[in-house]
Amino acid sequence: MRFLRSLRFRIRCLFQRTEIDAELTNELQDYIERQTQHYLGRGSSPEEAHTAALRDVGGVEQIKEACRDARGTHLLEDFLADIRYAFRTLSKNPAFTFICLVTLALGIGVTTGIFTVLNGVLLKPLAYSDPEHLVNLQEKTTWKTAWGDIWALSYPNYLDCKHRVSSLELVAMHNAGGAILSAPGDAAYVDGLEISSNLFSVLGIHLLRGRPFSPGEDQPAGSPVAIIGYHFWQQRFGGNPQVIGMKLVYDGHPRTIIGVTPAGFRIDGGEVDLFTPIGQDTLPMQLNRERHGTVAWGRLTPGATMARANAELAVVGRQLEAAYPKSNRDRTFIAEILHADVGDARSTLWLLLGTVSLVLLIACANIASLGRARAVSRQHELTLRAALGASRGRLVRQYLTESAVLGLGGGCIGILFAIAVIRALIALWPNGLPRSYDIRLDERVLLFAAGISLLSGLTCGLAPVLRTRVGEIDRTLRAGARTVAGGTRHLHAAFVTAEVALAVVLLASAAMLGQTLLHLASLSPGLNIKNLMTARVALAPATLTNPAETRANWKDILDRARHVPGVDSVAMMDTVPMREGSNPIGYTTSAAAVPENQQPM
Repeated sequence: MRFLRSLRFRIRCLFQRTEIDAELTNELQDYIERQTQHYLGRGSSPEEAHTAALRDVGGVEQIKEACRDARGTHLLEDFLADIRYAFRTLSKNPAFTFICLVTLALGIGVTTGIFTVLNGVLLKPLAYSDPEHLVNLQEKTTWKTAWGDIWALSYPNYLDCKHRVSSLELVAMHNAGGAILSAPGDAAYVDGLEISSNLFSVLGIHLLRGRPFSPGEDQPAGSPVAIIGYHFWQQRFGGNPQVIGMKLVYDGHPRTIIGVTPAGFRIDGGEVDLFTPIGQDTLPMQLNRERHGTVAWGRLTPGATMARANAELAVVGRQLEAAYPKSNRDRTFIAEILHADVGDARSTLWLLLGTVSLVLLIACANIASLGRARAVSRQHELTLRAALGASRGRLVRQYLTESAVLGLGGGCIGILFAIAVIRALIALWPNGLPRSYDIRLDERVLLFAAGISLLSGLTCGLAPVLRTRVGEIDRTLRAGARTVAGGTRHLHAAFVTAEVALAVVLLASAAMLGQTLLHLASLSPGLNIKNLMTARVALAPATLTNPAETRANWKDILDRARHVPGVDSVAMMDTVPMREGSNPIGYTTSAAAVPENQQPM
């Protein structure tokens, strides 16, 4: 209770300071009047009685200050007073304030924008339950190809690992490339993903509607069922709440919808239209132990460690190598903590953050030089304040408060500029920025912006702080505003040198980068890409049963495309050059047999 009363009193002192001071003045005045009456009763004259009463008090203003210190809020009150004084001082110099705010806003805005992108792409954890316990399972060979020695799993190898490794609860995914949805409604191509029945439980994802696949459905003879994505549900079914139990025809096979994923659910960075049980895929390619197209994730079981999981996987690798020497020779399994696949964006984003940080340093150096020049004109003011009792620490605190106000002001404006930087990066990033859906201004970004704003402001205030002289009061008062400390020329030279050095580094780096970009832009891709458009086309499964009918359908598509207004010519291919997809094949230039792992591709 005592603590609460003290806390309430201190809060009242902060927000009702005028009333508290008035009460204190009234109490002191009442005491002086009573003491005056006391001395009048002893025969003193009114003047003598009043003087004696004041002498007993010992100084009204001194007592007021002692009482304010006793409240325990004087530091905060001084801080608020410094902020008010900083606003008044900055408002009297609009040109200086405007230049500083714009400079800081640009530097802080670009830096915050790059950090926001970096935070969303690299630092933000995956949107699954306890992502630090999720692992990525891959195959590793002792020999390398043009793509290295890391492979996706074959589905039979996945099943063996799932049944023999107790430290991991494994799930499987296979991207078959999507297929045609022929009912309900018009036929359309949709992205499909084959998954194991325990995928959603391992990732800790609860379906928005319906249920996940059961183990019995994840079998070759399982019921034909499907789970649809939230976006696909909204787009194709209009968000119909009665969608559970409806029928659709996917890849020529009727299926029953049993679930809808929550909004924003993604697998490896992409939203999926439709999920089917992977165990129902009985194609020979899927059951071939030499075909490595299955993505396997897992979650560490309670009490398990990565070391134990990899030890168990090594045992399974040796067992499968002995049982299947043709497909599993020199092949084992490794598990690593699951991370988002961001490609080469990692190094690029860190490079960009380092570059814009240098730009921010240059901006701070510029403002520090302006602040130092401004400190010369304020030397007389500071000396007067020192003569009135202000210590060097008090003056330094006032300078730093002004700088912090400038930094935070620049940071607030910079947030608006950061939004434009974020949009530009997402729009201009080649081939799309990974995890762009996770890029947003969250609490981590705002904390970063506040931190660099304060740091930038305090950095800008270092030069005026180092310039402050309060020990030469008499000489400065006599000289007036003409006093200039010659010793600070070295400080000014240091700032100029730092700015030039940072600018040279940035310009040299930009020149090398620009030269590289020009060189890449001048490279010939080997084909004419001017006015060239591409599109994905697929045929319904029913049209693929007869080769002659299939050829006729492809010819019909080409003929129709040729009659589209504006089309000059059309062609068809399997994999578009310089785009996603690849069909590599080994070859040899001699009659001698070359081992498969040594063939050029």
